[in-house]
Amino acid sequence: MKNKIQGMLSILLFLAVLFTACSDMISDQEGYGSAGNSPGISGLSAAAGSESVTLSWEDPVTGFDHIEVTWTPDGTATETVAAGAQTYTAAGLKNGDEYMFTVRSVDGAGAMTSQDSVSATPVIPGAPANALYIYTPEDLYNVRNDLAGYYILMADLDLSDYASGEGWEPVGTCYYYVDMSGLYQPMKNGFAGTFNGNGHTISGLTINRSNNYTQGLFGCLDGGTINNLGVTNYNLSGKSDVGGLVGYNDTGTISYCYTSGSVSGGDSAGDVGGLVGFNVGGTINYCHATGTTSSDGNSAGGLVGYNARGTIN
Repeated sequence: MKNKIQGMLSILLFLAVLFTACSDMISDQEGYGSAGNSPGISGLSAAAGSESVTLSWEDPVTGFDHIEVTWTPDGTATETVAAGAQTYTAAGLKNGDEYMFTVRSVDGAGAMTSQDSVSATPVIPGAPANALYIYTPEDLYNVRNDLAGYYILMADLDLSDYASGEGWEPVGTCYYYVDMSGLYQPMKNGFAGTFNGNGHTISGLTINRSNNYTQGLFGCLDGGTINNLGVTNYNLSGKSDVGGLVGYNDTGTISYCYTSGSVSGGDSAGDVGGLVGFNVGGTINYCHATGTTSSDGNSAGGLVGYNARGTIN
């Protein structure tokens, strides 16, 4: 009887030891196989900057050799981070695009032991949350789809691909028509947002519309703002209200901009300028223009073709 009891106790002891060992193995597997469970990667965070994101985390306690970082979209390579660094900065990203970052711990044999992920969107510090970032000529062309938006140019652009035929289609339009009472009435769909050139230049602008009014990179500025932008190497022809930057500026504000190129108008009214064709109640601050300005009409100027109740500083 005594031997039987001792045998049963031995079996129970064996089962207890086996249960404890299995529990430890499961715990270890959870720690290495899923993010955030000790001793895996923990505390992953992302700090967004302009065209960059800085990742920070805590390394696993044990069981790994190094860290690997990947991201989508646009991430084409696996970045290796030494154990103990616990931070990595991804650069060369596009502001306004959301990225998903994955951080993995890897052992000496190349096997993943834990991972975690976080998303982040690079932005210019201090820029409005709704800012849209312009990187390509196509991005610039699409500004016409939201004329009240806030835009920041992130690169120098060449518009040569838009030179064929009539050339670039101006952003925003406005003109006046005579109603049945003989009064002039406005028809405006001009740019009313903010365009920050961010110190960049737009070159290769070509427009061939000798029968069209309000021609320029921006056809019409309707109370909007353009600043810190250069427009160079342009060749423009229109009928009237033609400018290298803006054809018709209706109460808009243009600051710290410059243009250089050739601009011409064929209407008897003229209103052809190197920077702005017709400035109606608009404000122009600290701008300059160089190049050739010509008009078949009465009004042409190196900077502004015709200034009506506007302010030029």
